[in-house]
Amino acid sequence: RLKLWHGVFKNNAKEKSGILIADRLRDALSDVGFQLNSAILSVLMMRYIRKDGTLRFGDFVAIILNLSIAFDGFEKRDLNQQGTIRVNRAEWLRLALSC
Repeated sequence: RLKLWHGVFKNNAKEKSGILIADRLRDALSDVGFQLNSAILSVLMMRYIRKDGTLRFGDFVAIILNLSIAFDGFEKRDLNQQGTIRVNRAEWLRLALSC
């Protein structure tokens, strides 16, 4: 998987420089398999984009890993695959902090 992620990162990086600009994050994440709405993308950008508006490969991997944990946690609780789950406050907090 890491090779795939690295290839996606390089394909979306600014002039193959090893730096991903914020404007390309949605496309890069889509190439990995994550279709995210603008609100979620904004949260990720606020959390991971550096002051100069860029991401390094390690940042990109961190985003993918955190999204994977979040989606896996949700899917384990969405037994009927209806797109909704019910959690109490403690479960929600544990899920939120494990990402």
